[in-house]
Amino acid sequence: MEKNKYTFYSIVILLIILVPCSIYGTYMHIKTNANINHEFKFNNKLYFYENDKLLGTYDCKSDDCDYAIHSSTKSSIINSQYTFISDDKKVYLYDITSKESLKTYEEVQTIMENIYKVRQNGLWGAISISATLNTLLECSYDDLEFKNNKFLALKDNKWSIYQNQKELFSTELEIKDFTEELVVVTNNGIDKLYDYQSKEYLENVLDKELTFVSEFILLERNSNYYVYQFYQMENVFNFNMIGNFFYNGEQLVTHKKTETMLEFYAGEELLKSIDISTLEND
Repeated sequence: MEKNKYTFYSIVILLIILVPCSIYGTYMHIKTNANINHEFKFNNKLYFYENDKLLGTYDCKSDDCDYAIHSSTKSSIINSQYTFISDDKKVYLYDITSKESLKTYEEVQTIMENIYKVRQNGLWGAISISATLNTLLECSYDDLEFKNNKFLALKDNKWSIYQNQKELFSTELEIKDFTEELVVVTNNGIDKLYDYQSKEYLENVLDKELTFVSEFILLERNSNYYVYQFYQMENVFNFNMIGNFFYNGEQLVTHKKTETMLEFYAGEELLKSIDISTLEND
């Protein structure tokens, strides 16, 4: 009887010791596995917080798991729903809400807010993300550049300019530059100037380089530089030469423009100063 009584008290004492320890161990295990500090990456999982609200999580496939890097900055949460994730040497467009990878890419770059340049199978395309995912250009281009709200695309040695998924201009010659109105293509060091209807301009005076200078054009010919003002009338462009200068040095010709003056320099040397305050679209 005394032995059973001793055994009973021993069990009670052990329970008093072990039960709290077990409860505390369970608590510490839960606490250790909970992201109480709202860290972005915790226990090989990404946590997406916005204003301290948890939108969702992502289970990493590799240790190298992070926001995808593009344009030298880390991508952020897009419209409280999407993000780009770099994981296992791939880039995923991830829907945080549904916990679903919508697209897989090799690289992504930010073009502007909610518009992205993406590479898939070695070829470039473009997408936009607002409330939904929209494909602007399929991933079928060797190179892709965004300028003046247009895409300059290279595919199979053909250069094209797109806007709103519509091809505006195409050529087998390299497109050197373009504005809202005009396009410069180059062939063996000689530039050519076109509008978006493929009408050529200044073909009788162009024999080397042409550069857009704000709303003006700088044309080089045998070390002589000619400055043209251009404007459009009845769907045809007109060009007026407003100044010229000579320069055969090796320094790059640069310019400065104010409301009244247009100045051209080679280094610190002033080559030409043109008063543009009285110019009109004749």
